[in-house]
Amino acid sequence: MQREFEIYPYCAMALNYLVNHFFFTGQHFLVEQLTETALAVTNHEPTKSHSYYNLARSYHSKALGHIYVQLGQIDKGQDFIRRATKIDPLDAQVVVESGNKEQSACRTNFK
Repeated sequence: MQREFEIYPYCAMALNYLVNHFFFTGQHFLVEQLTETALAVTNHEPTKSHSYYNLARSYHSKALGHIYVQLGQIDKGQDFIRRATKIDPLDAQVVVESGNKEQSACRTNFK
């Protein structure tokens, strides 16, 4: 795959395969960056569908922390948010969610 990427770095299919690898290694910044590139360079609808699937999967995995907190499983939610912050500390949405969940946990503990 690396060789194919070196030959033609804008092959949407190769980018999607790399995105799949980076998703499972937890590198969501690369998932989103490569997926955006794949979407920009192809008009092939099945390939675009695969790219949108990869993008949605990445966003969903980062949102799990928020879902767990809403369900009242604050410890589990905070654990997911901490892991997402370690994976991509520059992701503004994760940082905001982290702060919101800390506030939510404080309010819950004082009730």
